[in-house]
Amino acid sequence: MEKYFGYKLFEAGGITITGFTILALLATILITYLLLFIFKRSLLNNPKLIEHDKGRRTSIYILIKYLTLIFSFTLCIRMIGFEIGILLAGSAALLVGIGFGLKEIFYDFISGIIMLVERKIRVGDILEMKDKVGKVKEISLRTSIIITRDEVEIIVPNHKFISDEIINTSYNSLCRRFSIDLTVGFNEDIEKVKTILTESALKFDIIMRDDDKHPRVRLSKFGEQALHMELLYYTREVFRIGFLKSDLRMEILKRFREENIKFPLPNYNLNFQQPALKSNPDE
Repeated sequence: MEKYFGYKLFEAGGITITGFTILALLATILITYLLLFIFKRSLLNNPKLIEHDKGRRTSIYILIKYLTLIFSFTLCIRMIGFEIGILLAGSAALLVGIGFGLKEIFYDFISGIIMLVERKIRVGDILEMKDKVGKVKEISLRTSIIITRDEVEIIVPNHKFISDEIINTSYNSLCRRFSIDLTVGFNEDIEKVKTILTESALKFDIIMRDDDKHPRVRLSKFGEQALHMELLYYTREVFRIGFLKSDLRMEILKRFREENIKFPLPNYNLNFQQPALKSNPDE
């Protein structure tokens, strides 16, 4: 056995590759991916995990995965016979040249490491970026994948999350407050309108009912022709909020029609002016 696996397949400059070396490399790669597979299953494959906690664990797994791969790669290099210090020193000038040419890519890698370490943006978070709203589907070292409400997947370079202004609606809490704006006439019963709006919101199970997050109604301002009302409510259904708002508006419209509450119609003043007749100078 030693005769065959100890046979030198390659030897040059202090680097010796034998059958044992190849077996050790294959064993290292296999053990690395096996450990990562077991770690991922134990960390993420739990159906009881809420999405926010799953995003936090995903960030931890990605960071540990890259550290493990770097350690495994370093170990394989040393098995072959390379000295890491000499390798880095010899490639320093090359890395500087590459850095100038591919600085955006290096910037993305550094940004990805910062994101994974700080964990201020995690898988499952809802982000508002300029004119887009999306959910973080995947975070890697160079790019991340954002899925919009139209089910469109956008590949975003990681430096955008560091340099641009981004609103993370899932950072401190899983729920968020939304509002429905509407107007009613001055002659309507405000308490009745308030009751209808509150009952309409409570009809949906995904709207929260806690003491500090219970649906509330407020009179925002007096308009020239109507009272401006706001229904405030909290929900964890942030990503698909458009469907909830639509269903809630239809429920409010249904209740208003049942209770004979009218929406004020705008008043328009039309002024008709008869054009002045031109005098005929020939007459």
